[in-house]
Amino acid sequence: MFELSRDEYSFIASVALLSLRRLAGDWKLNELQSWPDADRIEAVQALKLAGVNPEPWVDALLGDKDAGVQFETLRWIADEDLSFYLPAVVSCVT
Repeated sequence: MFELSRDEYSFIASVALLSLRRLAGDWKLNELQSWPDADRIEAVQALKLAGVNPEPWVDALLGDKDAGVQFETLRWIADEDLSFYLPAVVSCVT
């Protein structure tokens, strides 16, 4: 599903991401951190779409080594207006 979520055809990519959304609630942070960068980026989007509690995820994802993962996490914070995470965002960008 991760590979399909990056498909050049937006319909296929969207359907794959929606399928990942259904799985996101079962993911564990340590498991996600071992995935390839491109999969972690898609995982952040799926977590957001799934409406999971961001608390166990945001700090670790903001500290991820991949800028794409960090960006998608910042987008999650902004899109959901998670102002509680502002201190973590500030420390991430400084």
